[in-house]
Amino acid sequence: NKYESLRILREILLLRRLKHPNIINLREIVIEDDKGKELSLILDYLPTDAKKLFKSNTIFDYVKIKLIIFQILLGLNYCQQSQ
Repeated sequence: NKYESLRILREILLLRRLKHPNIINLREIVIEDDKGKELSLILDYLPTDAKKLFKSNTIFDYVKIKLIIFQILLGLNYCQQSQ
């Protein structure tokens, strides 16, 4: 799908440019085939991601919730200021 490809390309270009402790670091882009239709993104290792964290049925205390929201807001603030 053309629109899906453009969205993914935009996200890759953003990740290459954004450098902040609360945004995942894109280390490398590997082209998997000779036509350039398959890419692998090499990211920093994280033991989990937000989707897994929120689906884990873990009950977070108030302090942990505040910390997660604060970290998300720091990353969003950086993205907004980087435009």
